[in-house]
Amino acid sequence: MTKENTKKDTYSFKAEISKVLDIVIHSLYTDRSIFVRELVSNAADALEKMRHIRLTEDTGQENTLKIDISLDKENKIFSIRDNGIGMTQEELKKNLGTVAHSGVIEYLEKVKDKNDLQLIGQFGVGFYSAFMVAEKVEVISKSWKKNASAWKWTSDGKTGYSIEETDHDENGTIIKVYLKKDNELFIEKSQVETIIKKYSSFIPFDILIDEEKTETVQAIWKQLPSELKDEDYKTFYSFMWNDFSPPSFWIHFSTDAPISLDAILYFPGTNMEKFGLRGPEESEVSLYCKKVLIEPQAKDILPKYLRFVKGVIDSEDLPLNISRETLQDNSIIRKISRVLTSKIIKVLSEKMKKDKEKYNTFYTEFSRFIKEGVASDLERKEKLAQLLLFESLKNEEKITLDQYIENKKEDQEAIYYLMGADRKSLENSPYMELFKKNDTDVLFSYEPVDEFVFQNLMMYKDLRFVSADTQGANDISNEEKEKENKALIDWIKETLEGKIKDVKVASRLTDSPVMLVSENMSHGMQRVMEAMGNSGLAMNDDTSNETLEINP
Repeated sequence: MTKENTKKDTYSFKAEISKVLDIVIHSLYTDRSIFVRELVSNAADALEKMRHIRLTEDTGQENTLKIDISLDKENKIFSIRDNGIGMTQEELKKNLGTVAHSGVIEYLEKVKDKNDLQLIGQFGVGFYSAFMVAEKVEVISKSWKKNASAWKWTSDGKTGYSIEETDHDENGTIIKVYLKKDNELFIEKSQVETIIKKYSSFIPFDILIDEEKTETVQAIWKQLPSELKDEDYKTFYSFMWNDFSPPSFWIHFSTDAPISLDAILYFPGTNMEKFGLRGPEESEVSLYCKKVLIEPQAKDILPKYLRFVKGVIDSEDLPLNISRETLQDNSIIRKISRVLTSKIIKVLSEKMKKDKEKYNTFYTEFSRFIKEGVASDLERKEKLAQLLLFESLKNEEKITLDQYIENKKEDQEAIYYLMGADRKSLENSPYMELFKKNDTDVLFSYEPVDEFVFQNLMMYKDLRFVSADTQGANDISNEEKEKENKALIDWIKETLEGKIKDVKVASRLTDSPVMLVSENMSHGMQRVMEAMGNSGLAMNDDTSNETLEINP
């Protein structure tokens, strides 16, 4: 209520400030609901300052610090109230009446033209997002300081503002947003609850909507891992992603260099992409700054092949534009990405060594993502290759590439592999006969993507990858037998002229009569290329470039 005979001081916005308001209201924000986030964040800032003051000074206050939101459907007013530090008359003028204070006007011009502003948390900017939806805004505020008066600031965001003394029973601030037409959704409780849950679930103060407390959870990434139990992590996971199947495992860490951040990253138990429930472009990592959501699906925060990871990242070093909506400095994001990617690969490597059963379960669901990384991430492909698992001729239980090398023959100069439908068909393949005879292991591949993995790696720890169905898998000459069987060889060449490249006596066959050997491209890669529609490269039905090896 306004005091009787109180003088109302009216101020006009300067032309420059009107221009700034136009930018803030029409250009700076892309989502009208952002004003709720901004007002809640400002209220939380005021409460945090009040909490600090209570710790350092005797204020005589013991009431609970909280945020109250009221929704007046009849008068179409959205109100938010806090019992924080409040503002004096001069602070109202400074914080709300002079948007261009401290050079903000110049920065806002950069936002509009170059989108490279690096400010966040300026009350006079986030506050003005309310005018996207408001015909008029009233701010009633009383400073926590002794004998302070209460003041009311009023503006339509166009012509100017007024300040007058008023009555207010406690320190803090009330902001009343008189909504424009077509913005009535912001006085619908369910809509406001959705916005609060999306952007402000981790505000460390109670938030009430029409006197009913909203569901919020602690920002557990800001706590020490020693303070949390497994159940805390699982509850948080369910809250964030509405996934009630428990994650396989998770990592919780903080770092100060090369950038300050707190993070919790989850490794799900199920690959939802295989069911078509998630797209390959979707990110499940949310980016926060000081517990306020900045980007719910941060696409660039992890490489695409790690898109199965779910998590939250909070960094106070984020260079944001003044609307808190756009990340500005790509070099900082790249630093964050490098830190997170290295951490994930390291954790997976440790899990593989220390908890083989759990890693194998994870690998069964998500191996294709690891393989995608090997085939696409040139910088980290060898580290990712250490995470690969394959069955082999000698091992029904999956082994790593390092284990294969550790047990290879002393004079062996290659890592041999063969692609096929299943273990039985590969074990009985004629291509295995020489390897069985020589007691040489061969990796078994059942997925087409493995061909790209081997082709992209080319070598691993100085050993080249060689498909067992190519000529490179056997360089042993059999000249004497070819002389003995010259007549047979010539007859086959004549009979199959134009259909095969050459005929040779096989040194690798022991039981099978014949087999086709590719000169360069493995049969597995040919099938992959054919499936991709590269008929010019895939020649499954064209054997004119292959050699027929016979076992006379």
